[in-house]
Amino acid sequence: FEGHEAPVFFGAQNSVCGGSSALGLGTRSVNRDDVLAMIEVVTGDGGYFTTNDLFTKPRTLFPKFTKVYGGMVIASLARMKMPDIILMPVNGKQMCMLATAYAFETGEIITGNAGGGTCLATVTIPFLENRPVFSCGDHGGRMHMRLKDEESLACFPYRLVPGTVANLGRTVFAQGG
Repeated sequence: FEGHEAPVFFGAQNSVCGGSSALGLGTRSVNRDDVLAMIEVVTGDGGYFTTNDLFTKPRTLFPKFTKVYGGMVIASLARMKMPDIILMPVNGKQMCMLATAYAFETGEIITGNAGGGTCLATVTIPFLENRPVFSCGDHGGRMHMRLKDEESLACFPYRLVPGTVANLGRTVFAQGG
């Protein structure tokens, strides 16, 4: 987690977008004028969607958290003892290698999401459904995470990582493929 020696506690009060509600963290109190200003920025020409109705539609495509959490801890993997999920930037070949290693013993494919918020597309499914996903992210997420043009994000429930890593050496990629 570049730039931070210690883990960071992230809650709704730290969020600059509505992504915190999609993560089960609730939302910070925002006055109506600020909400309307935000809607004006993200909709219409130069925004994400043409209308506010379309802006809220992606939220309906993902599982919902049944409770509101006080926050989450964000840190490098080296600084976490037992994370729930891990989020990693990957290029196309690395994603292919991870997907092949994951499928090696499960037969399952990793699905991807594009067009919604980065948090919504990468955190909800691994955390709530215990399945890995990948996403190209959205403009804000890519900017805040400093992703390179060739990178996308893979997100795995932590409990699936040891088996996937062990299988990296057993697939066609380990044979020089």
